[in-house]
Amino acid sequence: MTHPRLWPDATALTLDAIRDEDIPAYPTVPNPRPAEFVVVQRVGGSRDIDGVFDQAQLDVEVWSGEPNGSAVDAHTLAYRVREILHLLPATVTGVSRWDEDTFGYLPDEISETPRVIITGALWVRPVDGS
Repeated sequence: MTHPRLWPDATALTLDAIRDEDIPAYPTVPNPRPAEFVVVQRVGGSRDIDGVFDQAQLDVEVWSGEPNGSAVDAHTLAYRVREILHLLPATVTGVSRWDEDTFGYLPDEISETPRVIITGALWVRPVDGS
């Protein structure tokens, strides 16, 4: 009897890995906002590439500081998050690779809070459903 393959949720895997490093991480901007936090959202990707991978396109927003705050704090936290993302294939079962596309500073337009945006593809493979 064959067992179904279960596809890991790329967003949940990423959120859990960031939270494991004691960094508050959410699927949407929380209300109220903590001083520092990360938002991870799946914004696209291809499920079941050749039946082997899910290539999840992720948007990772790293928020740090108060409105009109320092970009330095946002970048410091973003570099920590970036390291977590690059280590996912070695530390999380089911993750094959992380391909970073962009890493840029883009303060929030409305609140003017410092924010670094990281985008990329998280490649996950199914796990045995038995």
